Amino acid sequence: MTFLNPLLLAGLFLAAIPFVIHLFNFRKPRKVDFSSLEFVRELKKTTMQKVRIKQWLLLLLRTLALICLVLVFARPSLKSRLAAIVGGDARTSVGIVLDNSPSMELRSAEGGYLEQARLVAERLADKLEPGDDLALLTLSNTSPSEYTTAVAARAGIQSVEIAETQRTIVDAANEMAGLLAASDKINKELYIIGDGQRSTLGDSLESVERAGMNGYVLQIGDEAPANVGLSEVRVTSRIIEVGQPVNLAANVVNYGEQDVEGYIVSAYLGNSRIAQATTDIPAGASADVELTVTPQQRGWQEGEVRLEDDAFLADNQRHFVLDVPDVRRILVVRGRDQETSYVTTAIRAGQLDGRALFQVSAIEESQIAASNIDDYHIVFMVGVADLTSGEINILSRYIDSGGGVVIFPSKNSSIADYNNLFAEIQGGRFEGFIGAEGLQQPVTRLESVETDHPLFDGVFDEAATGQVERPDIFLAADYRPVRGTEQTLMRLANGKPLLQEIRSGSGSAMLFAVLPDPAWSDLPVRGLFVPLLYRSIYYLSSSASSGYSELTAGRPGQIVLPGSVDEDRLQLRNSAGIEFTPEMRRVTGGLQIVVPATMNVAGITSVIEDTSTVGLIPVNPDPLESNLERVEREDLAGFLRATTGVQTVAVNASGLPDRDFDAMITEARSGVELWRPLLFACLILLIVEMLIARLWVPESAQGGI
Repeated sequence: MTFLNPLLLAGLFLAAIPFVIHLFNFRKPRKVDFSSLEFVRELKKTTMQKVRIKQWLLLLLRTLALICLVLVFARPSLKSRLAAIVGGDARTSVGIVLDNSPSMELRSAEGGYLEQARLVAERLADKLEPGDDLALLTLSNTSPSEYTTAVAARAGIQSVEIAETQRTIVDAANEMAGLLAASDKINKELYIIGDGQRSTLGDSLESVERAGMNGYVLQIGDEAPANVGLSEVRVTSRIIEVGQPVNLAANVVNYGEQDVEGYIVSAYLGNSRIAQATTDIPAGASADVELTVTPQQRGWQEGEVRLEDDAFLADNQRHFVLDVPDVRRILVVRGRDQETSYVTTAIRAGQLDGRALFQVSAIEESQIAASNIDDYHIVFMVGVADLTSGEINILSRYIDSGGGVVIFPSKNSSIADYNNLFAEIQGGRFEGFIGAEGLQQPVTRLESVETDHPLFDGVFDEAATGQVERPDIFLAADYRPVRGTEQTLMRLANGKPLLQEIRSGSGSAMLFAVLPDPAWSDLPVRGLFVPLLYRSIYYLSSSASSGYSELTAGRPGQIVLPGSVDEDRLQLRNSAGIEFTPEMRRVTGGLQIVVPATMNVAGITSVIEDTSTVGLIPVNPDPLESNLERVEREDLAGFLRATTGVQTVAVNASGLPDRDFDAMITEARSGVELWRPLLFACLILLIVEMLIARLWVPESAQGGI
């Protein structure tokens, strides 16, 4: 027997009231003189015995009536086989946690896992009686759906489809158990229906003991099949341009227990397969597969890497995006009294099929703070003399958020200001200058080039590496690099850098030791100068060209759109074709967009400004979904007992005959509430008490003496 309102049992103390009244209800007897004292004493003795019997009987009836009344409000219930004999079925609250994660697309001899899970849930819904209720919660829903009829519950169950998960089994089970605990029904049943995939279980640091609730793990399917999945696709090339090969690295994981050989991996741009490779992967290991694609047009382009089909299709493809801008926007910051013609002329000469590749804007160094440099792919600083703390903050933040800066120092440049900038981006230090302007003989010349760096991909033939042009240097900045995020790309004969890359955050700065002026070196008039500028532009703008950071399907995420994007005109469209306005806020470096979990659907999400696509965001499944390892039924039930506090038993739903399934539910739900018979008993006791108090009068009171 259990009590639905056990706290009200404290009212049983009320049963003591009649006893207290009885103990304090003594009356002192009056003295009366009679002629025959013996007769009076005998009569008194007989009468008092009858009075005491009446008093004790009334006391018992009143006490029992109070006990029954308290029990009525405490709502006792009998839940056992005996209850089925004496009372029938008690009302039931059913909570179903239905796993609709991608692994439920697998199939067994009985059919698809999700189809089997829906059928089991529908059988539970068919057992609903008037007064019962059912709540349904899937791993892709944020809150449960509640039903009071079998028809409505079946419709809700049938509408469940495979979706990216937003929660774990433990999270969903705890939420459902909390909902059931608040129910006023006698029977509280928690059903967890799924394949028992280990990666979807989750964990809980603590659980609440939930007495009076039955839990059932209904496991679908048999052993997990072998699976090979894609866990990551990276764009490894730093220069992305039309006609230039772009390298991809695809990480392929073999989750099975058997080695695989000759596994086919393909890369697509748009709907066209561009590259294909094969790989061998030992059991339980992974391999990086190198693929190369070559964009043939400008603008944002969708791409994906695919594997050959296997039993689990959800992880056989991953999306990536490329952006080959129609035009790269370049800002040239001119230092005081500095000549920038060598830089601006070389950049403006960049054309393809008669169309300019670069759009150049020029400002004075005093205008840095007033300019929105986030609107530009690259910033060239030519001979800038002084940098305020605010300008240093603007430039360092721009680099950290993925921007590229090319620095040409001048003799007037403040060493202290530049060192402050280098400190912000984890760079080295200026030590001064070497040489002088207008010398007849160079103080040094180019000694070596780091030809393996992406900046020089395709610039030098391997056989001609030793014949690279070696500009003469008359005056150069003396820069001392630090280890870590820096790399010397071109080194002078005196060991000092001619071209140094300083990486910070998502972007980089390129430091030239010489001003683009023949008085410093003959580099501006060498054939190497223009290709070097172009390659620097392509390389430094690569963080934007490889697209935004990818988002995970079924998880909330955020990205930052660089530049001056108008949030009032911005919308997103996910791969399901749903357009929505995300949460947006201005942050350092651009506009931060927060994408809710429900809108993160695997595929490509488009960033739309008015009617134009201004960006693409790859959304890929969580790699954890690829590991199809299952937890055994009994272990799964024990795990859920520990993490939810619900007494849980394991059931093989795939092999459970209908009659056994129905018998299990019937036995669990057999029960009866006792408040009605207790209320009836209370009324009977009070009626009997009233009749005895009114009609039973001792003989002494009837006739007198």
